Amino acid sequence: VDLVREADRFAWAAYYLGDIELTAKWLRLAPDDAPMAQWLGAKLLLRSGKVGDAAEKLRQAARRFPAAPRAKDERQQFSSCYESSWPDEPPGKSVRGELGVLYLARRQYVEALDVLLGGGHWLDAAYVAERVLTPQELKAYVDRAWAAEKSGADDRLLEWPRWEAKGPEWTNTKIRYLLARRLARLGKWEEAREYYPAQWRERLDIYSRSLAAGSDVDLPKSERAKAFWKAAIIARYEGMELLGTEVEPDWFIIEGSFSMRSTAGARQRRESEKPVLPSTSDESRRTQQHVAVPNLRFHYRYTAIEHAWRAAELMPDNSEETARVLCIAGSWLKAKDPNEADRFYKELVLRCRNTKIGQEAEKLRWFPQVEMNREKLFEQTE
Repeated sequence: VDLVREADRFAWAAYYLGDIELTAKWLRLAPDDAPMAQWLGAKLLLRSGKVGDAAEKLRQAARRFPAAPRAKDERQQFSSCYESSWPDEPPGKSVRGELGVLYLARRQYVEALDVLLGGGHWLDAAYVAERVLTPQELKAYVDRAWAAEKSGADDRLLEWPRWEAKGPEWTNTKIRYLLARRLARLGKWEEAREYYPAQWRERLDIYSRSLAAGSDVDLPKSERAKAFWKAAIIARYEGMELLGTEVEPDWFIIEGSFSMRSTAGARQRRESEKPVLPSTSDESRRTQQHVAVPNLRFHYRYTAIEHAWRAAELMPDNSEETARVLCIAGSWLKAKDPNEADRFYKELVLRCRNTKIGQEAEKLRWFPQVEMNREKLFEQTE
């Protein structure tokens, strides 16, 4: 037999059973242009260490398989190219996931991001965009491949589940929003603004102007304190939308509901397990450099209390308003991180001992209950 039309299927069956020799025999009989044969041929090339040839085979296969369709159920929504694929995952999604990992191993980070986005692997693409690429590399890629007018970015698509890739319009909107928040975390407000959804640009403007006013030493201390306090409230209650990381530590991808497995950590562990395509030292170095500051869950809450601290520094001692700022800001973290909140408590009893709030705090040895109505606080940020 010289050619068998469905030899690629028999090759897959042999591969599934772990018979690599039989797999290779069936592949030799399969048509050269069969997508499944190209995909499986890439796997065998990787096993023999021929990474360059494998990459070309995978590229050919990716072109032959359609891009991943809309996920049909929740299992596919959360599937990751670093984990075992679900049995019913579309082959177009799987092959692009494998190609993305191969590009990562070859330090072709922009190519990895592009193919992962094309395959519907949003979780993995977000890891590359946020933790591997530099801000300059990400911005250049987005400007080239995902210009706002190019693929129909639409803010309304953000109302869909954040983890499920649903086509180029959704991807365009999401990758631009991820870039916006990353630039904002670096304080590059003007650069970030155009990538934000329209609904958040005004809040970004208020936040950035407040920080600028708070840092302006030519303004009276009272005005600077109000500006920093305004920025603190915005960062605390709108920080996820303005500053949150798509993956760890904030997990904007799932609205911060819970923590998922760290892709960066998983990649580093895989390196020690000696996989076929390990994480490189360069990838690990990049992921350590590109972290939120501080690299803690809901990191923007820590940003908020730093703004509040600077506001309190500009306010007079034994003032009820100073005591209120210290008490509210400390209460933002008193349950999550009492050690960090403790400095606000100490400042409260030391500087505002003659205030009602300060006296109550000293009596309780902790923060008293104060009015923290979100709507009333937001009135100060308009």
